[in-house]
Amino acid sequence: MDLNGFDRPGRPTAGDTRSVKVMIAGGFGTGKTTMVRSVSDIKPLTTEETLTQASADVDRLIGVADKTQTTVSLDFGKISLNDTLMLYLFGTPGQERFWFLW
Repeated sequence: MDLNGFDRPGRPTAGDTRSVKVMIAGGFGTGKTTMVRSVSDIKPLTTEETLTQASADVDRLIGVADKTQTTVSLDFGKISLNDTLMLYLFGTPGQERFWFLW
């Protein structure tokens, strides 16, 4: 893997692109998937599935009673700030059982 120039200060040379990975983390139903969808330059990859009765005891819907879907893996999006800087967005699931990802 060539990381030449990645962690060096200053401007990238012509043709170089720098990337930054941004993790969007937060509690259940706080809008992480909505954020990725709203700001991504590309059609985001989302991993939402329908909430089922099987998760009723695990996924507390207090304050988000109208929520019908939840992220089951990671959401992914990209923002091109300019020709040389890309932000890659990763939205985590918000359920407490996934907090180790944060």
